[in-house]
Amino acid sequence: MIIKKLYLFGKTTALLFMALFSSLYANSPYIGDLPIEDNQSIWIALFALALVGVLSLFLSSDQVKNLIKKYENMIKIQIELAQKQQRMLEFVGEKIEISTKGIARHRELLTKNSFRTMNQSQYNEELKLFKETETVLLDATHELVDFLKIKSGRLEIVKEQFKLSNMLSEVFGFVSAKMKKHKVEMIYDVDIKVSTEIIGDSKRIEQVLKILASDIIENVDNSILSLSVTKVNNSKSLQFTLSNKDKKMSDEDIDRLFIGESIDESLCTNNKLDLYIANEVVKQMGGTIEVTSSSLRGTLYSVTLPYEINKYVAAPSIEIEKKKILILEKTLYSAETVAKMLMCHNIEVDYCSKDNLHTYLSELYTYDILFVDNSLFSNLLQDKINKGPKDKAPYVVALKNSFDIDVSQKYSIDAKLYKPLQAENLVTLLNSTIKESEKVNNVSNVKLVSITPLVEKKGISRKSFTAFSYAHVLIVEDNYINQKILKGLLGVSGMKITMASSGKEALKIIKSNKELDMVLMDTNMPVMDGYETTKEIRKIYNKKQLPVVMIMGEGFKNDIDKIANAGANTFLHKPFLTGTLYSAFETFVTKENSKVKDITSKLSKYIGNKDILDTQKGIAKAHSAIYYKELLNEVLLTLKESDLKIEEMVLKHEMMNLQSYIIDTIYLCERVGAKRVIVVLKEMNTLFIYKEEIRLKEYIHIYKKALNNLKQEANLYLKSSMI
Repeated sequence: MIIKKLYLFGKTTALLFMALFSSLYANSPYIGDLPIEDNQSIWIALFALALVGVLSLFLSSDQVKNLIKKYENMIKIQIELAQKQQRMLEFVGEKIEISTKGIARHRELLTKNSFRTMNQSQYNEELKLFKETETVLLDATHELVDFLKIKSGRLEIVKEQFKLSNMLSEVFGFVSAKMKKHKVEMIYDVDIKVSTEIIGDSKRIEQVLKILASDIIENVDNSILSLSVTKVNNSKSLQFTLSNKDKKMSDEDIDRLFIGESIDESLCTNNKLDLYIANEVVKQMGGTIEVTSSSLRGTLYSVTLPYEINKYVAAPSIEIEKKKILILEKTLYSAETVAKMLMCHNIEVDYCSKDNLHTYLSELYTYDILFVDNSLFSNLLQDKINKGPKDKAPYVVALKNSFDIDVSQKYSIDAKLYKPLQAENLVTLLNSTIKESEKVNNVSNVKLVSITPLVEKKGISRKSFTAFSYAHVLIVEDNYINQKILKGLLGVSGMKITMASSGKEALKIIKSNKELDMVLMDTNMPVMDGYETTKEIRKIYNKKQLPVVMIMGEGFKNDIDKIANAGANTFLHKPFLTGTLYSAFETFVTKENSKVKDITSKLSKYIGNKDILDTQKGIAKAHSAIYYKELLNEVLLTLKESDLKIEEMVLKHEMMNLQSYIIDTIYLCERVGAKRVIVVLKEMNTLFIYKEEIRLKEYIHIYKKALNNLKQEANLYLKSSMI
């Protein structure tokens, strides 16, 4: 407004000057002949007036140019932001498309029976590739769902009690395959002052650590990944630090990791959308991510989060304090980390790396317990251990990675612990080494219970599970995506499936439902985990009355005895084979013993309006009905109040924001086949092209109607296709 007034003033002054000048010459023919001193005041006034006018015009013109430039920059930034967000979604869509093409190719090979002509090595390689494409598809779906939640401001953070050890095991299980590929060893370094059970969003923290752990070992071979957990900021915060001495990053690389402006540039080359999501998740939890890198220390990813205490690790039995323990590890750092777990309980421990092993060789037989890295076993080591009396031979524990060769057949090994070690597993094993004669107050060890091993059955597909269409299975899993996967695998069988998202919910269902044939139980859940839940189930039903199959990650290999003692019948490793799951049903579920009297749950057919929602098109884009339903749910939630947002932007004349929002919404709707909404939005976008924004008000009601029709049609589809 001020600039406009200045411009008008300048223009008016200039015109006035011209008018006065013309008038003087027109009305006074003698003025030119007058002496200069007589007209000096007039000329000075006229010149000053002209100068003010010209200056006003100049200033106003310059300000207008600056404003136009700023406006153009704002439009440019807005368009770039919209394009960037669209590229994010397109990138995830491409990942889904590529992975599903791989799955389709394997399906074609199966149809043509091409696998029959392959040798075992070729078959294993094809199977590996098939599993990898499935993993990429699942990860891409996770990314897309989380991106939609972040974009719509619906990323929920929960606060609940969970076991730190369970979460760390899940992180290890996630990166174990990549660790094997790059020959990376993982070490946990958890401060004893950190409680074993803490309060927070375990799934979100786990998600962030998985992303960072996967990234920090990328393109680095033969290294050690350390995951430390410590208290900081006067114990008000908890810091998770992932470090890798062999990974080096420049300052420029670090600056580009989490900044939104650089995401579009790094998507296709570095797949960094997951890092963007990790950073946003940590922000939502009230925390920070810091990355440092140097030639000396390597790269460190530090995640700092609010810390709420629950309880601490139980100490080993008092008898362990009398034991003489030696730790033999490949590196001094690895040996020190294990030693710290014991020293905090006032247990004296000797430790050394393989470089100093010779200094302890002659004394090995004098120790009560030896913890030995799997790679250090040799005939010489075995001879030195056997040097002493047989009745006083050391208790030998092999410390091995899941991908290490098993040497227990060649050497005398009493027990195995899988890396990365956790204090809880270490304490349990130490307590099990105490002999009856050594126990104080005659306290007995926990009695180990056997479990039924499962063998993979070949040639099993989803349709094979129709053999158990009479059954009723309870799936206890807190991860919504994993629930969908299990539902998708078992849903076509016709069996009745009940879902529980927590241990407490599972117990409530079990107590009120007498028609359950089997329970599939995830080990890692907040508040009440799979072990505690199974113990409570066994107070109601024995193993024969209600079989429980525990589902455990790669990082839970040390917990097999724990699973057995909880009362589970058997276990499955994630990601489990379809044939192994079938074996579980075949072993524990029979028609004669089934508690289900009548199966009434059948899938209903959906006949909808394709002009509103083209589900077949949406499924084709998602390449899976399961992922389509998941995506459709998220899109519906994202669009829930979109009509109100559009109305507000139209009425407030926020045209840049509106156009960006329309472009984003069109892309989301295309992913699920929301045809009518897409038509309306594209018509609205056309108005911007032809500069007819004034007509946008007409579309407020039209869009509302299209959105309501979409909601009704989508809900009809989701309800009719529920498994």
